Amino acid sequence: MRRDERTVMPLFGNARMLPMLKNLLCSVDRSGMHHWFVISFDEIVCQQLAHDFGLNDTRHAAACVSPYHHFEAAVHGSNSTFGSRPETNRTVAKQTSQGAQSGIGNAAVYRSRLFNAIMCHRVGWLRLLLAAGFNILHCDVDVVILRNPLPLFEKPILVRPSGHTATYRDSDMLVQSEGVFGNNGGFYYVRASNRTVALFDALLRRFFSKVNNSNTMFEDQHCLNDVLRDGRKRRKGLRVMAPKLNQTLFPTGLVWSHSLSSKAVAFIVHMNWARHSKKAKLVYDGLWFLNSDDTRCDASFDPHEGGCDRACVPLRPGTMCELGRPCVYADCAELDASARRGRPYQPVALQRAGCAVPQVLRDSRAERVLSS
Repeated sequence: MRRDERTVMPLFGNARMLPMLKNLLCSVDRSGMHHWFVISFDEIVCQQLAHDFGLNDTRHAAACVSPYHHFEAAVHGSNSTFGSRPETNRTVAKQTSQGAQSGIGNAAVYRSRLFNAIMCHRVGWLRLLLAAGFNILHCDVDVVILRNPLPLFEKPILVRPSGHTATYRDSDMLVQSEGVFGNNGGFYYVRASNRTVALFDALLRRFFSKVNNSNTMFEDQHCLNDVLRDGRKRRKGLRVMAPKLNQTLFPTGLVWSHSLSSKAVAFIVHMNWARHSKKAKLVYDGLWFLNSDDTRCDASFDPHEGGCDRACVPLRPGTMCELGRPCVYADCAELDASARRGRPYQPVALQRAGCAVPQVLRDSRAERVLSS
């Protein structure tokens, strides 16, 4: 138990996504949340967090656990290594450990059968925690927390995306909305009860059937949507109330990219729907909390600097901003060319690059400050 509350925030990660996990942790700590702990799917994550985040002191002894020593789905990067001999496992694990400096390694890749096995285990952990009586705040590692949402979830009123009202406090589960695509599996809050344990039993069975059939194209979100649909319609003995969260307050990457939310009102930003580098998009919008080499939280970082929501950091056009490596930043000429193409950066980005801020941007910024 990190605290006395009955709410926990289990976070899952492997070496490949370690910088994303660190970024989420920086945002969580900045928001004043202390409910989290990390379940590592390999032998690297806890070692790196202990070194970079100081989790090896007695106060944080249980903040990161590694119950998956030599777990093939985390250590290996291709389906061909699944079920290989122990000596091969040790060789791949050694190669992964050597690549841990970049925080990427050879961990299982998205949509591989091994990645699907990780997803199945993650649902199993959530089910166990619910059965033990813990409420769960579940986050993917491409989420950043801007404000603590837990006090909101205890309020009696909920404005749903459809405009209808429901209750936060009385809901079994509160799920991020994916708009016309249903529910998003990357952020939700679940209250422990017999109903939600039965729901996650059904979800775990659905996951296991997909993984067991070697269906590498299945999406965890599709499984969640299917089970929640059964639960809302009270099929198969399931009875849950699981309304969707307001998209302005809990935006997905698609909602965020269309400027339908802002840092002033959003509790989280979930950077899915990113076509290329998620890190580049987070950096670009002033949502990357780490220092230049992605090892530690940047103590001076402020996501609200200059009142900027998007285009806050002057990235060089086309840069991928690889995990574990410094980004490449644009010079004044490139920023000026971007503005002429109709993609101007915000004044705070120009100031960071040491460029002159055009009068039109200074006037628009002053107008926003006055209006707010």
